[in-house]
Amino acid sequence: MNHRIKILYIIDCLNAWAGTEKHLYKLICSVAQNRYECHVCAFALTDDMRSRFGAIGANMLHLPIENIYGVTTMQQAFRLARYMREKEIDVVQTFHFASDFLGAVVAKWAGVPVVISSKRDMGFLNNAMHARALRLIAPLVNRTICVSNAVKKGLAERKLVNPRKAVVFYNGVDLNEFKVDHRNIAARKQQLGLRPELPVVAIVANPRPIKDLETFIRAGREVLDRKHDAQFVIIGAECFHEGKSRYQIQLEALVKKLDLQERVIFLGNRSDVNQILPLADVCTLTSLSEGFSNTIVEYMTAGRPVIATNVGGNSEAIVDNETGFLAPVQAPERIAELIVKLLSDKTLATRMGKAGRKRIEKHFTLGRMVENHQALYNALLFNSGKGENSVRAHRLANSGRNRNLDGLVEAAN
Repeated sequence: MNHRIKILYIIDCLNAWAGTEKHLYKLICSVAQNRYECHVCAFALTDDMRSRFGAIGANMLHLPIENIYGVTTMQQAFRLARYMREKEIDVVQTFHFASDFLGAVVAKWAGVPVVISSKRDMGFLNNAMHARALRLIAPLVNRTICVSNAVKKGLAERKLVNPRKAVVFYNGVDLNEFKVDHRNIAARKQQLGLRPELPVVAIVANPRPIKDLETFIRAGREVLDRKHDAQFVIIGAECFHEGKSRYQIQLEALVKKLDLQERVIFLGNRSDVNQILPLADVCTLTSLSEGFSNTIVEYMTAGRPVIATNVGGNSEAIVDNETGFLAPVQAPERIAELIVKLLSDKTLATRMGKAGRKRIEKHFTLGRMVENHQALYNALLFNSGKGENSVRAHRLANSGRNRNLDGLVEAAN
């Protein structure tokens, strides 16, 4: 009998198309084709996201929870436990704090053999209460997937994860989605409302304070003041608000204050980022904190030179002075200096872009990321010794499609 391993992914919110959501979508797209039955539980879920994930074969469960410490959470916990038992879930994988806490507790209560926690940022939102809760559930988690060595190190230093139970899986990108296309550049710029004769400096970031888009905007003013004309494109929209967020309004006010209305263009949410990036001459990321940026990986896959702040796992993706430049946080003058350097030296920009693409092809592919996850699922299930699941996991682990678990912690130096 050909059984499928049943995985339940639990995530706090599925209401926007941001980094974690895209990561989960791509992961499910791939593993659902390889003898895995995928389920997704979200505490906040929009109809659009339900449809998107349902279309790739995920079984969707909406479990409305606004406050993990709220009165109704216990009722939802019973509902979640019942779902795990009825669906005979083999693996629970969680994303973000509420999912980590509730998912681990309920999974063990429901008898799920394997619990995996995914850590995708440096924990900048964690407060003292979060830290105590994460330490409390740590013994319930079989393995923690960290998106970079920086994340693993940071969590271990704060005793939020046992480093012996943590592995590093980098984000992976589908190389076929980002093919450099230099045809009809001028016409494609015009379609976006850009001036075809001016170089483009781009940033892909949903407008949130942690992305520090003020530095990007101020760097744009610095570039223009240095007599180097360019246009500055911001791709992304606030995830959690109807209409404009307070932060978006602040950014637009800053643009007006710096007299950049004709040079800074907000493109909002776009589903065709892979088509827009080839139009950019330079790509940037000015975040105050990052785990391991999907955006940087996409820039490099598109063959663009990258300027990013030296935070979190950014230095594990970018090789400074080879595939791009690393800069201090909140340093618009330095960002501007590096932008001018790349805009003034097309040979350097092209060389860095090509080097970035090669680095992605070697270290950060979607195929490698998916193989790592599948190997971990199978190895943990086999080690759990849970009867038939253990047998089928063992067969999958030895089928030649997955690598040995010893190779799952990667540095990509």
